[in-house]
Amino acid sequence: MKAWITHGFNDMRLEDIPIPEPPQGWLLIKVESCQPSVTDTLRLRGIYTMGHKKIKEILKKGPAQLFGHECCGEIVKVGKNVSGFKIGDRVSSMGNASCGICEYCKEGTPEFCTNIRRIGTDTPGWFAEYVIAPATGLIKIPKEMDSKEATCLQPFSSAVVSVESANMRPGATVVCLGQGVMGLYCAMISRACGAGFVIGIDVRNESLKLATQLGVDLVIDSSKDDPIESVLKVTGNQGADVILECAGGSTNEGLAGQTTIKQAMSIAGRCGTIVQVAHPVLNESLVLDPIPFKEKALKYVFPKPVTQKQFRFGINLLSRNRIDIRPLITHVLNGIENVPQAFDITANKKEHRATNPAQVII
Repeated sequence: MKAWITHGFNDMRLEDIPIPEPPQGWLLIKVESCQPSVTDTLRLRGIYTMGHKKIKEILKKGPAQLFGHECCGEIVKVGKNVSGFKIGDRVSSMGNASCGICEYCKEGTPEFCTNIRRIGTDTPGWFAEYVIAPATGLIKIPKEMDSKEATCLQPFSSAVVSVESANMRPGATVVCLGQGVMGLYCAMISRACGAGFVIGIDVRNESLKLATQLGVDLVIDSSKDDPIESVLKVTGNQGADVILECAGGSTNEGLAGQTTIKQAMSIAGRCGTIVQVAHPVLNESLVLDPIPFKEKALKYVFPKPVTQKQFRFGINLLSRNRIDIRPLITHVLNGIENVPQAFDITANKKEHRATNPAQVII
């Protein structure tokens, strides 16, 4: 079979390797589709981000089948001691695989597993014709579900958790800072979960147009209008109930740095909740003024890891057409040889006018 093997930073090679046998507790999957996450593109280039040190350690030992955890495929072989899956089932990666034996797993909270394995890092990546994966890191998807949507399930389910973390009441005013793919997911999920008014904020006109197309009630171009003043004006100086911060990150990668986190504090109304969806800037201290938190009784929360229940809810939202993410999927490449192009598009979305990561049909 063909698989992309990473020999070093910025060095992926398409190679012929044997089709692997699934060990006990694992499955062999014929890959349908896979897309690089934005974090994958940073890791491949050796840019310091979450997981960088682990990738560096792995590559010191030699070439490895890395990257690819946003994906779907069909089971073709089942290892020993696997229950709940059979040949022919379609599955998606959940991004992580639990061990099943630690205290958290025994207590029914495998998302906090102390021996967690990251799909595409601790287990083989899915940029291959076939891949083996632990059964605990997979979830079944409907036979009829479109592979392009199924490939987005892992990040989409992370957005589900982010919205759930806000404990949003019906009719709440929700602000999504950033209207990239995660910001748009959060906006659509908020509407589906009962938000009364959803505001999308970004600096890119194309993203704001797409947000309007997808049902966001009000869009604000923060390159032209002050987002704090705009939100306070439209809410009668009450502020927002929920702020989903989806734009923060390294300014070197075209993200907002810490600006949007601090804007969120001013946008939030009394007893408001700020959810940190985007990865904070690594290696930078974040200093926040505690006075607004005390005066307005604000909450600043980070989402928990995704559970199977939340993942299934994400599947239902898409498979039952309650949310349509297809307008976000603009770049689909056919053939495993096009994986490097998918990484380039995903790493340079603005240049390629892409919203979702580029997908590769294997």
